Amino acid sequence: GEYIINAGHGPRHERATAEGVTVTAGETTALTLELAEVIPRDGWLAMDSHIHGAPSFDGALPMEDRLVACAATGVQLPLVTDHDVLVDYGPLLRALGLAERAWTVPGVELTTMIRGHFDLFPVAPDPAQPNGGAIPWWLESLDTPALFERMRGLIGEAGLLQVNHPRTPGMVAFA
Repeated sequence: GEYIINAGHGPRHERATAEGVTVTAGETTALTLELAEVIPRDGWLAMDSHIHGAPSFDGALPMEDRLVACAATGVQLPLVTDHDVLVDYGPLLRALGLAERAWTVPGVELTTMIRGHFDLFPVAPDPAQPNGGAIPWWLESLDTPALFERMRGLIGEAGLLQVNHPRTPGMVAFA
């Protein structure tokens, strides 16, 4: 049949289209498209600080596919923050041969229902602990100051705490 092929490589590159590409059953069709870089990195890394894979309750994409998708779209620093479970994607990134294209930082998204969602990173997973050592907020009766103290204890002085979905009712108010 005859097809239109659209190709992209993240927001830093132009998209490319090839029209009238004929594909014949049982044969290989070669196609070369150039995706021009339009936003140079200039020493910076493209980062996404809110990514989930299959360890997350809302992530159906296997960890391998998540890392390949990041590499294919130009995300060089995926801060993988699965919901309420700590997983280090680094060993898998290296096993996939993607360590020259990307770096990972282990983190976690705490999904508190009343106080909102928070990404914490870097956090080293502890395989000996349930959920890799993520704070089991659903098992503990923590008020807001106690929860934030636990989160700060998990990430330490140099860690980052990111508020996700700040439009969630009750998270942020403007006068």
